[in-house]
Amino acid sequence: MKELLKVEKLSTFNQTNINLKNMNFILSKGEIHALVGERGTGKNVFVDVLSGFYKDDMTGNVYFKEELVNNKLTTRKPSSIMFLLSESLLAD
Repeated sequence: MKELLKVEKLSTFNQTNINLKNMNFILSKGEIHALVGERGTGKNVFVDVLSGFYKDDMTGNVYFKEELVNNKLTTRKPSSIMFLLSESLLAD
């Protein structure tokens, strides 16, 4: 299958933490993935990087449709990547 999203050796840092360390991830066309894990394991940081909200330092490469998009993560159109929150904000 053709790779839609590829993340290579992604590490993220802020003043006090290393949030992700050498993370690799591939999403091929037609696949659906869920990020599941304990609190504090970097799920939200990963989604923030992909959606352009992460503003701290990062290393590694992010490819979208085989194009390197590291410098475009904060300027990409909002519809490029979508995510759903783990908790519903619409209903009790």
